[in-house]
Amino acid sequence: MRLLVLSLCLLAVALAYDVKVNIMMPLDIVTNDGRVADPYGLQQDFHILKQGGTDGIMLDVWWGIAEQYGPKQYDFSAYQEIAGYARDAGLSMQAVMSFHRCGGNVGDDCDIPLPSWVLDVARADKDLFYRDQWDGYDEEYLSWAADTRPVFQGRTALEMYSDYMYAFADQMCEYINDGTLTEVQVGPGPCGELRYPSYQTDRWSFPGIGAFQAWGQYLLADWQAYATNLGHPEWTSPPTDAGGYNTNPPSSVSFFQGGYKSEYGKAFLSWYSQRLIDHGANVLAKAQAVFGDRVDLAMKIAGIHWWYGDSTHAAELTAGYYNLYGQSGYAPIARMFGQYGARFDFTCLEMTDAQQSGSNAACMPEELVHQTMDDAAGLTPYCGENALARYDWSAYTTIEQAIQYRLYNFKAFTYLRLDDTLMQSGNLATLEAFIGDVHRM
Repeated sequence: MRLLVLSLCLLAVALAYDVKVNIMMPLDIVTNDGRVADPYGLQQDFHILKQGGTDGIMLDVWWGIAEQYGPKQYDFSAYQEIAGYARDAGLSMQAVMSFHRCGGNVGDDCDIPLPSWVLDVARADKDLFYRDQWDGYDEEYLSWAADTRPVFQGRTALEMYSDYMYAFADQMCEYINDGTLTEVQVGPGPCGELRYPSYQTDRWSFPGIGAFQAWGQYLLADWQAYATNLGHPEWTSPPTDAGGYNTNPPSSVSFFQGGYKSEYGKAFLSWYSQRLIDHGANVLAKAQAVFGDRVDLAMKIAGIHWWYGDSTHAAELTAGYYNLYGQSGYAPIARMFGQYGARFDFTCLEMTDAQQSGSNAACMPEELVHQTMDDAAGLTPYCGENALARYDWSAYTTIEQAIQYRLYNFKAFTYLRLDDTLMQSGNLATLEAFIGDVHRM
């Protein structure tokens, strides 16, 4: 009988999926001048988190901090220090190559711009940023137009990202080699997500559909060449009848009344989304060349759940996800991720349809999460995050249900984020119970 019980226990261990639970660090854990903000408090928190079952931490490695003083003048010492604290506590580390600005998005509580020497070049030629039809431009992230233009003291944006990652890998080699640094998530857009900046908080409010970001001479020229190649040189512009950032509902404007289903609309949306995927592929290719198989790679997709239940999926379309009924906007992304060995990281796992119903914006976060999981299955491993800070058990229950939906392909959940509220005894106990549940899956 004892042998049978032992055998069943061993079988249960063997069948466990070993989903990791990590904790995202504060955005300002490293100060703008490159110091760890609270070394003593951080070390204490790490040991408490480890005792509660946490597997690892995730932190942003800000371009605007680590290369702020000039081209190729790298300083990752603060991140080395944090990696040492994590190792001492028995925690692993996920590092995010944050090539975007902190500030201007939901949840941003600090201001970390791109390096000033990068901004000087881009501000002199604003078409290196993403631009909308009203001549607005966004300084969160360089557009894909900058990927191949050697205007940054002789380097392209892709070369700057590559050099940065090589320097990071070199300075962090100790932590890569000893297994502390286990994953590098590469940031390909605003908020570190593969998307266009279609809903900046200084121009947009929920649940607006957002705005296409396809203007500026370089993107316009690329679109016009694409349209001409299709035999339509008269298609000289992206849609000008697609409303604005705060258009609500989508059906109130011509493009989303049916224009998006026209030959022109399909061509534009195909180009707009494919160029975004191409950009993600180019950035991941650089990361793969740097890190090889020494760490896992990942890239994040935004959880744009508003208007998901509307036939237009307008908010997803303006962000670059060509997702419609009968046509997945996420499977091509997952396929590309798989080609580079990158995990598909997705947000909003804590949200339910019922909680979002009051917005009257056809919000369907649960269905969106399930679709992305279905699309990633068989193509690339899946990871998840919560989009907004939550400390209640109902949110954790929703996350657990999401993980279990495609458990065999789910590798890690990262909780957003470490703060004083999370470390309060009641909230910490709830987190620890959640971690225990996930580890038993």
